[in-house]
Amino acid sequence: MIGEGKTHTSRFLTAGSVRLLSRNAGDHTRRFPEIATVVAKLRPDVLILDGEVAVFDEELVSPFHLLGDPDTGVLCTPPMFIAFDILQVGRRDVRSFPLARRRSILEDAIAESAMVLPARRLDSYGRGHGRQFTAARCHRAVS
Repeated sequence: MIGEGKTHTSRFLTAGSVRLLSRNAGDHTRRFPEIATVVAKLRPDVLILDGEVAVFDEELVSPFHLLGDPDTGVLCTPPMFIAFDILQVGRRDVRSFPLARRRSILEDAIAESAMVLPARRLDSYGRGHGRQFTAARCHRAVS
């Protein structure tokens, strides 16, 4: 949860107004007003996304501490919302839809935003290449 432990997962709900909520129902809308403003401009009137707020350093890594300490001298992006999944669009609950279909709906819903991005999928590395991705990621973290 944002500011409530090591994970920083939150959800958006837009319905005329935007709320950024943690899993424990903590409201972080005032903490990230830029993201709330961007979400308010997304097309669906009601939209519930599952994801996390993140900032990325110059290596495009998202160190958690940068969310709490923006003045570290580290060059980083403004806070962005990384969407993992879409749960509702308008009045339609899409949680029962297959993941591939929800991903398509998600990408369409956030296509116009530069601050709300879909999470990168490991499928882009090809099936069976999870170990290669993990090894490359570990090498990058050590380097």
